[in-house]
Amino acid sequence: MNNVHVGLIFLIILSPLLLVAVWLIYIVQAHTEKAEALLCNSHFVKVNKAAFSNMGVVGKIMRSGVLTMVLIMPGISVRRGIVNAAEVEKFPKVLKRMLVISWGLCWLLSIVFISWHFSTRGVNVAATANGKAIIPDQAGTTYKILQ
Repeated sequence: MNNVHVGLIFLIILSPLLLVAVWLIYIVQAHTEKAEALLCNSHFVKVNKAAFSNMGVVGKIMRSGVLTMVLIMPGISVRRGIVNAAEVEKFPKVLKRMLVISWGLCWLLSIVFISWHFSTRGVNVAATANGKAIIPDQAGTTYKILQ
């Protein structure tokens, strides 16, 4: 594969990923508080606000991501007592669809990009850690050398 092909594949995968990331930042900034207000009686909203509200944009991204995860899996969340079932049922379908599609596209394109990277370059095990085998010379306090 030459540099032109790599560049085109990179452009085809990375351009939509960057657009989705910008779109996701807009969604997070514009709709996180609105979505949390719709789930105001849910325990996780209060905990997430307390934990992530002082972190700026990164905190809002975390809050929006957890909120989207709860909306994707409402059955598990209701059984665990994280959300109120009535509030999840009343949650607007348009906002839910917008959150789920935005986060889903971001994850999908990220996985495609990472998969493409590893499929073209492989995994270099030598670069990950010390390649030497660990062979103890003397017995320590937690093990002994078997002969």
